[in-house]
Amino acid sequence: MFSALLIGSGRNAKLAVFLGGALWGLFWIPLRALDEAGVTGAWATLAYFLGPAILWLPLVSGRWRRLVAG
Repeated sequence: MFSALLIGSGRNAKLAVFLGGALWGLFWIPLRALDEAGVTGAWATLAYFLGPAILWLPLVSGRWRRLVAG
């Protein structure tokens, strides 16, 4: 399976760099909006990551035993 990932690795590397840069660029859009709304610093970081954490909470709580066993 690992050897299959190495085939065309130059193309995969370029794609990874492109996607990484695109996601990093998109990461700042909500943070700028929070800054303009007056939420700055650590509070903006908390607000940014708390939303997805709340959305994941039902999924994680339903699979908690499997996660701990793993």
